[in-house]
Amino acid sequence: MYGGNEAYLHWIAESKQHRFIQIYTKDGGTFDNTHLIMNQLKDSLKVDILSVTEKELQMDDVQSTKPLFIFSENEHNEVITLNKNFYRFLHRWNKGEKWLETVEYPKGLKH
Repeated sequence: MYGGNEAYLHWIAESKQHRFIQIYTKDGGTFDNTHLIMNQLKDSLKVDILSVTEKELQMDDVQSTKPLFIFSENEHNEVITLNKNFYRFLHRWNKGEKWLETVEYPKGLKH
């Protein structure tokens, strides 16, 4: 997240039905702001969040209604493409599937 904090904070705190997932990296320019937002949600707005590393991430975390903050050790531009993360968020997961297992795009879908 590069900015617009107030709008995000308001939207996240407004309803538990809102789904929020943030992937951030150490060097992508979002690290400090992401931690600021996490702290504001927890401390000021009393919103229960999940904060995990990409390696720790479980499917229950992704399916939770809590705002989810995922720290990735990948490069900033790789967080979406390297592990097909965006597709993984949209994928309908079967019980027992693990986050970092190989996920194939549906036939005919270009990546």
